Amino acid sequence: MIIGNVAGARNEHAINLNSKVLVQFSSGETLTLTIVNPEHINPVRGFISYDSPLGSALLGKEKGDKISYSVGNRIFDGSILEVNTEKNSL
Repeated sequence: MIIGNVAGARNEHAINLNSKVLVQFSSGETLTLTIVNPEHINPVRGFISYDSPLGSALLGKEKGDKISYSVGNRIFDGSILEVNTEKNSL
């Protein structure tokens, strides 16, 4: 199943399905991630599902927004540095 606007995005700059995102975590680590459907995840390539904890935290956000999400009892914080919502950015 392919979902178009899974986030109810505020505008064309908001993170949604197929968006490529550069995130900097509070640890200093930066990652480039692409939001995909669950059947297309590939952590080695940075493809994360929109329904994962991190993917859910990113949906609907924009460049400059802060994120926070938890996995188990650990909480992760970060900032969105760049967002590319063009379909051909993959």
